[in-house]
Amino acid sequence: MFRDNSKSERQMLMKLLKNRYDVAIINKIVALWIIANEPEFQEKFGFSDKYIGNAGYRFMFTTKYNWKPFVEKMNQELIKMKSDGRLEKILTKYR
Repeated sequence: MFRDNSKSERQMLMKLLKNRYDVAIINKIVALWIIANEPEFQEKFGFSDKYIGNAGYRFMFTTKYNWKPFVEKMNQELIKMKSDGRLEKILTKYR
């Protein structure tokens, strides 16, 4: 077994398709969106139901600007979206 860092999830799926990988660990929501939008990937992959871990979503901001006020507002809005179900509704759209 070895680890190979790909540039993107799409590249990981392409390597799977070309038998360069036997397995890839990708966020399921991301994988489903890519597969739905790439005809060459449709009906070519399966998913394991085995739980292998959990990683939260992250947003990255450049240090070139002062993002702190925006990030604070965004975090407050994400909390509201999570509590009122809007976030889950958006995520469901891309599953």
